[in-house]
Amino acid sequence: MKKIHLRMHTGADDRFEYISKTIKVSAKYFDTIRILNLGPSINSLKYNELLKKYSNLQIVNFENHYTLCVTSDILRHHYHDVQDGDWLCWLDSDWRLPQCVLDKMQNEIEIAESEGYNCIYSYQIGHNTVPSTHPLMLSSFNTTEENDKRLNSALDYFRQTPDAYGWPILQKVDKNNIWFDSWFENHGYSLPVPYKKKPIVDMYYLHIRDYSDQEYCKTMTYQCWWYLGHHVFSQDDQYYIINSIEYKQLEDFKLEHKCFTSHKLDEKLKDDKFKDELKTLFLTFKNSKIFSCIQMYNMAELYDMNFNHTTPEPPCECNACKYNDGYVKDI
Repeated sequence: MKKIHLRMHTGADDRFEYISKTIKVSAKYFDTIRILNLGPSINSLKYNELLKKYSNLQIVNFENHYTLCVTSDILRHHYHDVQDGDWLCWLDSDWRLPQCVLDKMQNEIEIAESEGYNCIYSYQIGHNTVPSTHPLMLSSFNTTEENDKRLNSALDYFRQTPDAYGWPILQKVDKNNIWFDSWFENHGYSLPVPYKKKPIVDMYYLHIRDYSDQEYCKTMTYQCWWYLGHHVFSQDDQYYIINSIEYKQLEDFKLEHKCFTSHKLDEKLKDDKFKDELKTLFLTFKNSKIFSCIQMYNMAELYDMNFNHTTPEPPCECNACKYNDGYVKDI
């Protein structure tokens, strides 16, 4: 049996409801589980009961260090106590492995190693927590039959388009040979060097979230608070952002209010005066060509700065959401 370790991180957009369910359905499949809390330290108190129940679970508060979203530092922290030769799985706070993947991990790792692979790529299947008509996206509000049909269609699509968006979800650890792939520390990931990836369609993961436009605007605001180009990878686009008036305006605002992190932003949004001033700034981005600024403008104009927080995950009876110990909804 290979040792497999799970790492997750969570931030200002507190997703305890999602993470707690992920831990409950998958804890027995991993030798260790560690959560990096990038939000306020007080958020970690919610995990006290889980820490008592699962001896392989640990939570680390990163608050005092996590100031500029330094992706490579976060990823190094995922690796530092894992033995070389073990395998590592890291998930975002709103990702979850379905039962079929949990059951196959050990076998697929054995096969991958025998074939010389040190990295298993999975495919993302969106799981909307609000009603959705997207043909390749599951929804908690669909019938079981409709969701299962969409699931099969999504897997067929990935088989036909092997270069579709994937993620290095399982990696064999070699700490002396790790490459951190990012641009300006943007949404990076790590890979063994040299790496040989094996895409496996049936090793998909569920991306569970509210995919509504309002939720997307909120998420973009949090993620790009530290830097407007968080999702931009073109060098020319990066230089455009750094030299833009929007960049200067936002940096001046953050300096004035001493608000440099997303969890500090979340805290300050409880102050109506701060929120009004931020709305005024966002409304000046009306004609911006920077994508994150467009989302910030929409947050102000279309949604009146309504930064709704993650709601409890609704039940779903799709085959992808059924677990050996019962449905997620029963946990």
